[in-house]
Amino acid sequence: MRDISAFRQTQPVQAKIPTTLETLVQATFWHSNAQGKIELVADKPPTQVQQELTCAAIPIS
Repeated sequence: MRDISAFRQTQPVQAKIPTTLETLVQATFWHSNAQGKIELVADKPPTQVQQELTCAAIPIS
């Protein structure tokens, strides 16, 4: 068992909330382009996804 008391913060913190939404697109098929590289193709519009809170915190000062 390890002593993690050195990492404990006693000051107030505020959760860091992302300000941008991530876009999720699901590919429905793929094909090779003229250079031989794979291209993913989606036939449905992108979905906006709200990011979850991270474990990062900003000290309140």
